Amino acid sequence: MIFGRHALDRRLRELRTAQYALASAVQALEADATYLLLTGGGLTGVTAERARLALAPVEQVWRGLTLLDDLLSGIEAHLNQADVDDHAAARLMADLNGPSIAIGPGPQHAAGGAPRLGSPTSAGQSVAPDALLAMLTHELTPTRQIMAEVDAARRELLPRLDQLTTEARHLAIELPGHRPLTELVAAIDALPHQIEADPLGAVEELTGLESTLAGVAVARAELSRVSKEIARAARTLAELEDVLAEGRDAFDRTRIEIANPDGLLEPVRPDVLHDEPGLRPWLARLERLVTEGNASRAKAGLASWRALADQTLAVARQVAEANARPWRRRRELHGLLQAARVKAGAVGRAEDPLVTELAGRAMRSLDVPCDLQAAATAIEVLLEGLRRPPPSDPTGRATASAANSVGPAGSTPTTAAAGDRDAGPAPGGTTGSTDHSGLTRPRPTTAEHARPARPARAATADRRVGAPT
Repeated sequence: MIFGRHALDRRLRELRTAQYALASAVQALEADATYLLLTGGGLTGVTAERARLALAPVEQVWRGLTLLDDLLSGIEAHLNQADVDDHAAARLMADLNGPSIAIGPGPQHAAGGAPRLGSPTSAGQSVAPDALLAMLTHELTPTRQIMAEVDAARRELLPRLDQLTTEARHLAIELPGHRPLTELVAAIDALPHQIEADPLGAVEELTGLESTLAGVAVARAELSRVSKEIARAARTLAELEDVLAEGRDAFDRTRIEIANPDGLLEPVRPDVLHDEPGLRPWLARLERLVTEGNASRAKAGLASWRALADQTLAVARQVAEANARPWRRRRELHGLLQAARVKAGAVGRAEDPLVTELAGRAMRSLDVPCDLQAAATAIEVLLEGLRRPPPSDPTGRATASAANSVGPAGSTPTTAAAGDRDAGPAPGGTTGSTDHSGLTRPRPTTAEHARPARPARAATADRRVGAPT
């Protein structure tokens, strides 16, 4: 009997020690700051939902410990009331080692696979004290796990948030107006509050924001390339504006300076640049796409913009060249006349009456509005006169009538009367004056004497050039 009682007492002490150890562990758990945070009622989102499920087993553990305490207290009371023989000790030992604790019905397993505890019932499952202690210890696993996750989140979130904030603000300086980045910065600013109320949800949110920032950093290189293309497009647009202005100016100048000019083209209308859906508003929309971070759409749109801009620029250059060709020809003829006068002075014929007369006619032929064909003929007559030796009278002076006999090869000599008429002022011009070299120079002609011609219209310039629809 003594042997059985001692064994029973030792087994009771072992189970009591295990019971007290588990109870102390649960008490320490409940006193933890993280546990108090989880049970404080101020949580939201992911953390609140997970805490509700993970903290429920704690109550079940206390119920299980109560069932174990009831068993152990009953055996201890029996031992204190009467002597226990070997048979009674064996029966009590069987209760301590066998399935003597009934757990209630209902859902058979909690999270992690442990059976649920309930009130004793004949329909329930019975377990041994050791098995109950193991089950109760296992019941605390979800609670410990969520507490560890929340501790880690609160410990790691702030440094990660600081780093993310710094990187995002640096990128925001480089990419002002970038829409995804602007939204990212706003979400980062809201994270500190979420860390307090929903640390586990904040972990998921922060991880997503870090991924978004990494994507923006990768896209920054592509955005930089597209931005450079936009800058080149802006330079093309400026060049196109200059060429369009050249075409309009050349058109106006030629109509003023040239009589009945051939080959004029209508200037390209400026609305292909400025009005919707012109090139300038289009480029502004592409710039906004780059600013908002949409590099792919901006790149695709820029390719179409470039094709239309190049086409428009090619047409504008053709118009500018065609419209400038007549007045440039007049300038070229004026240069030939000046060269002829220099040549006359070089060969000692600056005061030759013949040369003076021919030079005066050529100068008057260049008055505006200028007949280019007549001016070219007059200058050719002057050059031909310089190539021929001057006829001389017995006194060695060139005859005045020689001016009427000089002309381009194959031309018909003019009469003196015609020469007198030619010496008069050109239509729309003024009478000439004589400089120190003896060559006549016309007084300036105002633009009001010009006779603008009706220009030929270019089919390609008369319509809108490639405006996007």
